Amino acid sequence: MLDLDGNLADVVRGIKQVGKAYSHVDKETKQDIFNRVNENVPETFPNANASDYEIIRDNVAIRPGRPSSVRVEREQISNENIVYAYGTAGGGYVFSFGVAKAAVALIDEVLYEPIKAKL
Repeated sequence: MLDLDGNLADVVRGIKQVGKAYSHVDKETKQDIFNRVNENVPETFPNANASDYEIIRDNVAIRPGRPSSVRVEREQISNENIVYAYGTAGGGYVFSFGVAKAAVALIDEVLYEPIKAKL
């Protein structure tokens, strides 16, 4: 987040790097973002050097994704029921309601499953 005009509204957003999962700010990536922003919106970012701006905060997030698709399923291992709901990558917020609804349905299956008679 940058304060260019004193309004705290200027945000430079990030990138997706498949296979990278680190929790620190990568200075080269940060500079690359500033280079591209300067190239595309020079009227707002007249200088491409990241260190020339007052950077209020850097955020780094790991958003786990899967090569195939989101995983929402139930599995039983050693009499324990496990419900998986992950892999949305950067779409976590967008998909959260649908994934949560599917996960709750699977949890309900576990909680309210009819007990099998042992006759």
